[in-house]
Amino acid sequence: MKKALLLSALLLATLACSLDLGFTPPDLPQSEAPAQSSGYAQKSGVEITEDEAYIPDTSNSGLSSEDLVYFDDFSNSESGWDHQSAEKGYTDYYNNAYQMSVYIPSYDIWANPGRYYPGDVEVRVEATLTGGDQDNNYGLLCRYSGTPSSPN
Repeated sequence: MKKALLLSALLLATLACSLDLGFTPPDLPQSEAPAQSSGYAQKSGVEITEDEAYIPDTSNSGLSSEDLVYFDDFSNSESGWDHQSAEKGYTDYYNNAYQMSVYIPSYDIWANPGRYYPGDVEVRVEATLTGGDQDNNYGLLCRYSGTPSSPN
């Protein structure tokens, strides 16, 4: 069973985790292109320097750039999210969005923008289920620690 999930900033809070499967993602046919989405994290007492945050135009986010520690509309495929592919699924940018797809039942995958914030942040995302069963699950992974094979 194939689950195709678009998670615009799904797992923004998995900032301390890194998953490296060492594979190249597959070419996606146009019919599997996800809808464009965006996600961002808002400051909550966190100091961050400008070079630590990828912050594009935030005019549609409802927040000023001073309030944001991170924003991604996925128009830049080098903004830091994982590019991974394996037998069980893949995560990658596609068509100005970020797509996650799981190929087997009862299996979880996640993505990571490779950022860590040493304090509380408010996370907002827009996510769209673009395929698969309507009872598929997706969400945010917050305060993750450990390794992919042994999360805490």
